[in-house]
Amino acid sequence: MKESIIVYLTDHAEAKASNITEYTLHSFTCRYRLVCGIHKELAEEPLYSFAKEEEERACRKAYPQDTNDSGDATPNQFSP
Repeated sequence: MKESIIVYLTDHAEAKASNITEYTLHSFTCRYRLVCGIHKELAEEPLYSFAKEEEERACRKAYPQDTNDSGDATPNQFSP
């Protein structure tokens, strides 16, 4: 009887250790895939540059675009 209890406990401990190992591997795999997905998304986008954004904003202020239908970037001063 004692031997069957020891065998049962040993089998139970091995099964539990196997489940922990499987869970740990699954957890690692999920986190790895998440990190790879985040890396892929970040690699597709250009890096943000505050200086470049400020330069573009300053250029838009210095050279505002005309909204008339003539297609010119400069306002038409001679139209009636």
